[in-house]
Amino acid sequence: ERIEAVPLTAMRDLISLLVNEVVALPARPRVLFGHSMGAIIAWELGLALQHCGHPISRLFISGQKPPDAVRQTQFHRAADQALIEEVARFSATPASLFEFPALRDLVLEQLRHDYTLIERWQPTSTMTLSAPITVLHGLEDSEVTLPEAQRWARFTSHGFNLWSWPGDHFYLTTHWQAVVHRLCQGLFSLPLNMP
Repeated sequence: ERIEAVPLTAMRDLISLLVNEVVALPARPRVLFGHSMGAIIAWELGLALQHCGHPISRLFISGQKPPDAVRQTQFHRAADQALIEEVARFSATPASLFEFPALRDLVLEQLRHDYTLIERWQPTSTMTLSAPITVLHGLEDSEVTLPEAQRWARFTSHGFNLWSWPGDHFYLTTHWQAVVHRLCQGLFSLPLNMP
């Protein structure tokens, strides 16, 4: 739907856009889920909503280090082959996408925008979320160790839990039913009177 849209490469611009869209929705408990880069977006969106008086009810984080531990990389500036190798390292994108020149160029352009967004991001790491955080984790994830996943507990003042499954960075494709079950448990545990 947004393939023709001008790419957003600054996190503050993306969060501002998302805050406006979320606040315009009917008032009800708001729960955010994000995996990998999406987890950082969910974290920053949760903080921004809290700051403007629309706190979320729960945050689900998957496949991401806490804000004070995100590794600094520069893949948005890398040569095409280096970017392809980085993506292939944890099987984020099927290698077949890069076999066709037109498709390869399109995918690389979008990947470069995503990497620009996350690699230019300056973490809001000193703030605490006033909502519970649940972390979902693949035990063989090369991007996030179990101790790193547990450190998300520092970033909430309202409860923390962690669920792990066998698997790598994309453990949730294999264990999607268990992941959905845990998400539903978190949703059903929300008090009905929460904003």
